[in-house]
Amino acid sequence: MKKETRGRILEAIAYIFISFLVVLIAINGVTPFKIPADGQIHLARYEQVFQSLRHLKVPAEISFIGPGHNLNAVISCYPWLGGFLFILPRFFISRNVNLS
Repeated sequence: MKKETRGRILEAIAYIFISFLVVLIAINGVTPFKIPADGQIHLARYEQVFQSLRHLKVPAEISFIGPGHNLNAVISCYPWLGGFLFILPRFFISRNVNLS
């Protein structure tokens, strides 16, 4: 195996490991993980994409996510590839998430 290919594989493994750690910290319910309002919108969208994929459906074209009457419109192009690293661990972690 070439040194360059080996480095890329190790980098991919590191990214996947870090994404699992971030997801565990965010949803374990024990760690005091304070998320700003913007982060709650991102996590809510990740959870929505996870729930859609779990039920073998395509996520909604436009989603309205936000606390109370302050909603943000999120289009379906967000967060597919970059955020998939954070959506993928949810398939292995079967815990109900409360983002409020």
